[in-house]
Amino acid sequence: MKSLVAAVAGMAIVWGVHPEGAQHVDIGVTPVPAELQVVQRLTDAFNAHDVNGIVALSGENVEWLDVRGRKLSVNASGRGAVTRQMTRFFAAHTSARCVIEDSVVAGSSVAVRRHIFWQEGSNMMSESSLVVYQIKNGLVRRAWFHPAE
Repeated sequence: MKSLVAAVAGMAIVWGVHPEGAQHVDIGVTPVPAELQVVQRLTDAFNAHDVNGIVALSGENVEWLDVRGRKLSVNASGRGAVTRQMTRFFAAHTSARCVIEDSVVAGSSVAVRRHIFWQEGSNMMSESSLVVYQIKNGLVRRAWFHPAE
């Protein structure tokens, strides 16, 4: 019993509790930025093959852009184009799943290193790439897709 009392007293000191009352101590838990939450919901919709969910997280004038060295090309422009592209993609890749491996948030931009996995015949395929999302009013406004490795 004495060791339990000593342990509780030791924790009270670590947590900043003093005889005159409790005191809040920040232990370094950082809330997830709203912009990153949008990208996580987008990834969840991707993993559920929920095209409507992906489109719902996209701004009306959303643009998906492919980056290849100094060349930038439009992959999809507008919700209709995203709907068509993702419908075709999921029809061709019925087992596709995505994992966010790392992320950085800077203002309205979210950069993620993602890994996509899918089955092709008896082979498990995968690719890792960098995507930078611009979030505006809680929706994806633009996404820059950098080459897969």
